[in-house]
Amino acid sequence: MRLLRLLDVTRRHAYRGSSDPEALQRAGVTAEEASRELKLAARGRLWGGYDAIVEILRALPLTFWIAPLLATPPLRRYGRRAYRWIAARRRCRYIPARER
Repeated sequence: MRLLRLLDVTRRHAYRGSSDPEALQRAGVTAEEASRELKLAARGRLWGGYDAIVEILRALPLTFWIAPLLATPPLRRYGRRAYRWIAARRRCRYIPARER
């Protein structure tokens, strides 16, 4: 999320981590689902994984131009595979403030 915040030069978007139970409930996402892949709830829709990344890039002023390319069928297919591979091997470094 740090990279997304950096790319959001207009600061128009809100980013919530999977440890925010209120955000998960509003989005209709379980903690287990959120731990498996990035979720984006916007404009009455819910995207996950690679598709969420494409939609986030579409909304950011520095990256909106690349989203249509990443959404093309060949790149979307490989992007989804790559996302799943990376997500299966990631490790969360988040430490709640009360445990620091």
